[in-house]
Amino acid sequence: MSTRLRLGAATASAALLLAGCGGDAQPGALGDGTGQVDYWLWDANQLPAYQQCARDFEAANPDITVRITQLGWDDYWSRLTTSMVAGTAPDVFTDHLSRYSVYVNADQLLPLDDFIAEDGVDTDIYQPGLADLWVGQDGKRYGLPKDWDTIAIFYNKEMVAEAGLSEDDLAAMDWNPQDGGSYEDVIARLTVDENGVRGDEPGFDKDNVAVYGLGLEGNVGGGIGQTQWSMYTGANGWTATDTNPWGEHYRYDEPAFHETIAWWRSLIEKGYMPPLEVASAGIGLPDAFAAGRAAMNTNGAWMIGQYYGYDGIDVGLAPTPIGPTGSRASMYNGLSDAIYA
Repeated sequence: MSTRLRLGAATASAALLLAGCGGDAQPGALGDGTGQVDYWLWDANQLPAYQQCARDFEAANPDITVRITQLGWDDYWSRLTTSMVAGTAPDVFTDHLSRYSVYVNADQLLPLDDFIAEDGVDTDIYQPGLADLWVGQDGKRYGLPKDWDTIAIFYNKEMVAEAGLSEDDLAAMDWNPQDGGSYEDVIARLTVDENGVRGDEPGFDKDNVAVYGLGLEGNVGGGIGQTQWSMYTGANGWTATDTNPWGEHYRYDEPAFHETIAWWRSLIEKGYMPPLEVASAGIGLPDAFAAGRAAMNTNGAWMIGQYYGYDGIDVGLAPTPIGPTGSRASMYNGLSDAIYA
């Protein structure tokens, strides 16, 4: 877990991977400085920058061309797996921490250790602990971080002001699984029913809510809850496995997890957060926020562009609340470029 956001150094690792990859590119082979590099990514927002990097690389290496393919998230992983089975996977592709262990165990990724040693890459330049997540159980390194995720609270500044709250109030929120701390107090205050009664006022109608204090993402986060509940479990001292990143035992049977999820669900029962059937129907979490259906959302740094792109919404950012551990928490996650073996 981490409490800070710091961008990883991407440029050096991208250049390293483009220069070092191999495969069946035709014509020629990269060993003799000619050929084609196929690169895949899923983020359409990043595509223009990567295309510019490719043009710059080709200008410096005129005998090598770079072909970039961008696919949507779901299509990306299904096509990548299929192409590996067929032996036609891209030379280099954007990899994800939640996925790469599968490819490592199937011997589909090329270790980067020799390239890193040859080029003298210092892995200490990254956020502490981040680069270690890309080291497999075999002790070999399969990626260099080019970014990492953090979770924060997006909030509607106008709604916060109307509730009599300040940005300092949100920045200082604390949380516990017993009564929710000042964090739940803020959520309740920001919740408004159809009659204009707030969640912390007498007569609040939890069954007819106009604005929820906290939004809910419809998929509820599967087994990790990255944008939904991981910041609470982490601040309560819980991790999904006994050791990170390669654990041997899941810890979903522990009280710290149970009490956290029980508190989180209680927000629905109190009317402060939408029930799953409401969150799963119609528009998604960010658009519901833009429509004024929620005063706050927990979401990832990769969503900043969308939240701040809504017209007429003055958006603020607050850190996740301080938990029983005395610290804030945000799940470590991130991307790296990988070389197809």
